[in-house]
Amino acid sequence: MSYLCYPQMPAGIDSLHRMIDAIDFMTYFSAQHPQKLLFTDALRMSATFPYILPNVYLPTRPIIDVMDAGLRDTYGQEMSLRFLHVFRDWINTHTSRVIFLQIRDNPRDSLSPMAQQKDLRDMLLEPLFTVQKNWDHFQDYYQNDMISYARHFLAVPFQHIVFQYMPQPHQQSAPLNWHLTTREKKDIHQALYTRANQSAMRQLLEALSE
Repeated sequence: MSYLCYPQMPAGIDSLHRMIDAIDFMTYFSAQHPQKLLFTDALRMSATFPYILPNVYLPTRPIIDVMDAGLRDTYGQEMSLRFLHVFRDWINTHTSRVIFLQIRDNPRDSLSPMAQQKDLRDMLLEPLFTVQKNWDHFQDYYQNDMISYARHFLAVPFQHIVFQYMPQPHQQSAPLNWHLTTREKKDIHQALYTRANQSAMRQLLEALSE
């Protein structure tokens, strides 16, 4: 997967000028039998939350500090779009359309309401959590731009379809947790029947039938 470790550069660009932003796990750890990595270990390395699920450290020199992949690309859009860009010539030649399917655990383009009145606690904690609360939105702004570029480097129709979890009215959103209650599981299931997700399902079925 090393072709996904840096943005594709024009022909003739020296490798010294490439900004490598990832490493290929199988190549980098070839002496440590990387093919034997358990799926659960890979899942744990990409599940990081301060104090609850601490960072994982790989035995390298210098040590590699593994953080949650969501810090950079919560929904995998950046990597998916880079894949499409690398193989754009093959896709344009051998396919008739690209369906770009995204599944989100929160509504797109929604911002948390600001408190109208703030006490001392809010003034102390808000600067610490403002970025965290809006991290998904920062990624959305950037990745929406990338999606607009994809419509230009692909010669075939490009359709972006989004399924998103939205809690039922007057229900608290299901938490990011290892265990969900019966009520929370039901709430997630019911989200399939929201107007937005039903519209997305119709778009998907129509695209697959064309």
